[in-house]
Amino acid sequence: MKRSGITFFLSAIGWAAAAGAWEVRYSPVHPSFDQEILIQIRGAKQGAILHWGVNAVGTLWAQAIPAYRPPGSVMEGIATRTEMEGPDERGVLRLRLGPFDNTNQLVRALNFAIHWKDGTWSNKDEKNYNIPVSFGRMEASPEEPTINDRVVVRVRRSAPGGLLRWGVNAENQLWQPPLKAYWPPGTFATKDGLAVDTPISKPDSNGTSTVVLGPFNRAEQVVRTLHMAVHWDDDWDTDAGRNYNVEISLETGDDAPEVRLLSPQDQEVIIDNPLVQLQAERAERAEMWLNRRSIA
Repeated sequence: MKRSGITFFLSAIGWAAAAGAWEVRYSPVHPSFDQEILIQIRGAKQGAILHWGVNAVGTLWAQAIPAYRPPGSVMEGIATRTEMEGPDERGVLRLRLGPFDNTNQLVRALNFAIHWKDGTWSNKDEKNYNIPVSFGRMEASPEEPTINDRVVVRVRRSAPGGLLRWGVNAENQLWQPPLKAYWPPGTFATKDGLAVDTPISKPDSNGTSTVVLGPFNRAEQVVRTLHMAVHWDDDWDTDAGRNYNVEISLETGDDAPEVRLLSPQDQEVIIDNPLVQLQAERAERAEMWLNRRSIA
């Protein structure tokens, strides 16, 4: 049986300057210290220099060591300035940085602003762009899962008896416990009630353990973010306190159930109990939940 959960939201893909304008993207989505990071600016009308540093504390960057600076880079104070390639015929600028695996400098974040060829600057909400760089102990596949995907979590450098500590939809750094219907076999709640522990598999010949989570498509709890750490008794990996975090997209494919809201209409004021009408296609049943209560 297919079920459809409904929520209303505004979202953006990548870092966009404005509707129809340029946007910043990078891959992989969750880079680790041993991976190269590809930074792209799509929709660019001119060339640009990436003005960058690492390990920002607030707005203060650290200087990247020479081993991390691409050929042709110049220094300006603590910042490295590297010209981006392009734009090409599609209006894409590109620059590859990393891997950041030199033992002389541990990199936990890549920070940058954009200095355009015409002399103007761009950053993200006046706070500069920030790409977290992890230790790479844990990875999720697919990198950008939807609510209908099964998320395969792989733990490198693992050992027998490991537990995945996980929760969802963090607010003010506090996780929410996942709905019990989302728990894999063997899962149990933590003492504080904010998360659950799920056993991970025994390590394979490469020392990697796995566990599968999701799909997160039940109407009773719409999951937008997944938060994880791993531990073996009191031996923890929380990625230096940041945890491993994955965004869950509400996007669905062409063959997924489609639900249209017939009433209430846009801008209509609702008092107390709303009378809601839905029209569902390619679904045996559709539900709409509000404040943990089914209303349609």
